[in-house]
Amino acid sequence: MKVAIIGCGLMGRKRALSLEGSGPTVVCDADPARADALALEFPGCRVVADWREAVALPEIAIVMVCTPHDQLAPIGLAALTAGKHVLIEKPGARNRAELLPLAELAKKKGLVAKVGFNHRFHPAFRQARAILAS
Repeated sequence: MKVAIIGCGLMGRKRALSLEGSGPTVVCDADPARADALALEFPGCRVVADWREAVALPEIAIVMVCTPHDQLAPIGLAALTAGKHVLIEKPGARNRAELLPLAELAKKKGLVAKVGFNHRFHPAFRQARAILAS
């Protein structure tokens, strides 16, 4: 499946590196130099200047949204509207009201929409969960 990464900072790069095998197909960032630098790490990856163009590309199946919090929900919603599966970095939105439409649209369209939370299996969180369970 071909992946677009929107936001090429620390988390965008981590997500790109997590794609075993090929890496992203398309990257996009408000800072063109940052997008260029990430694209150079993955042969065949290209830079798209506007995230709207990236989510509209027919070959893209998955969009990873790694932007500042105020952009997460709008970009995620646009990607779902375009029929893409979506991984949004935490917190997913600035509030519940911004996030609910994404969950509803994903369910309606039969798409996967997830919020990335890298610390879910961190030892401290596991210990906290065990303490709460006891």
